[in-house]
Amino acid sequence: MKMNYEKLHQELLDAGMHPTRAKEMTKQIRQDMIDWPEVYEDWDRCSWALERGFLPGRLKIYGKEFNEDTYHLYCPDYDFFMAHPMNNHFIFWINDKLTLKYMMNSAEMKQYMPEYYLYIENDGHYSYLMDSPEDIPKDENYLYHLLVEKKHLALKPNRGAGGKGFFGLSYRDGEIYYNDRRISRAELEALKPELNGYIVTAFIEQSNEMEGVFPGTDCALRLVLYKKLKKKPEDPDEYGPWITYARFGSSRSNAASNLCHGGLAIRVDWETGRFEGGFRGNTEFWGEEGMKGFRTHPDTGADLEGKTIPHWDKVKSGLIDICRYMSSLDFFGMDVIITKDGFQLCEINSAPSAGLGQFHQGKCCLDNDEAVRFFESKKRPSKKSFMECFMAALEMR
Repeated sequence: MKMNYEKLHQELLDAGMHPTRAKEMTKQIRQDMIDWPEVYEDWDRCSWALERGFLPGRLKIYGKEFNEDTYHLYCPDYDFFMAHPMNNHFIFWINDKLTLKYMMNSAEMKQYMPEYYLYIENDGHYSYLMDSPEDIPKDENYLYHLLVEKKHLALKPNRGAGGKGFFGLSYRDGEIYYNDRRISRAELEALKPELNGYIVTAFIEQSNEMEGVFPGTDCALRLVLYKKLKKKPEDPDEYGPWITYARFGSSRSNAASNLCHGGLAIRVDWETGRFEGGFRGNTEFWGEEGMKGFRTHPDTGADLEGKTIPHWDKVKSGLIDICRYMSSLDFFGMDVIITKDGFQLCEINSAPSAGLGQFHQGKCCLDNDEAVRFFESKKRPSKKSFMECFMAALEMR
């Protein structure tokens, strides 16, 4: 089977898909065809998935539970991409980390985000932010003196995604460390030209319970919430869970917990905060074994089944507070780190993955009436079906 991906991208645009989402879906189809060629070679199975709006590889990823009787419980890839952009023009509130920080910098909300010290503009100029210490001279040595005072800093692209470009700086016993590698003062200075577009914040220190699963890597929860439809316009806002899982690092994820780098996911029950169902990993790194899941963490043996995230009630109520604070948004892909006394918000995504998200949490998204009503309200009519777009771009079967 041979696909003209430029043609496919154009077909998705012609169907009415947002340009950013059309680019992303084209990328996902390309990867799906690489990962699961055997599904595409079985045209009966492949066409079954396409006709229902799913990437054919979902037949392998979701397993035997994904069939004619149950597929309506899963969010179709095509419909999900067609629904974007969600959040309308208010999306700019969460488009980048710095704007989100300004949005959250009110008296009641600032507790939920780390301190922000510095934004290095795209031209290299420094913009000192709301939490920049007054006692540190604002000169060419600012970053070094900030590190010495704060001991642990996080540096990340303001508009980055998937953990790309993130690293930590720490100062211990008179030495500077880049992640866990000791570097000299000269090497720190040599980093500066590469930091345009970066923000410098406090490093979020996670709780001991989460740290112990795979030491040296932050566990980030991916909690996607949606605003429930109201019966009357005056009704107060209420929110429900769409996707809820935790991401842990592994020996294959290179000091990150991101699943696209080899991290592992485990489902979190929204009501109780309990871990359920074992660890799962992307097949790119873990093969079919990662798809089937691991009872315990494959590197450390950590067993989380039935254990509860620390102070979960406080975490859950805080996340609902954030949703209500930004009540003009109705779809929140939150990345959260659990700390010793609560949580810290890393970022909010407006287009978190639904397809792989359902796999990572081991649970479909549309298994309750409120979630179905929300999604139906967001679906936009398309000028072409997924099957029509696919077939128009297919050069050889």
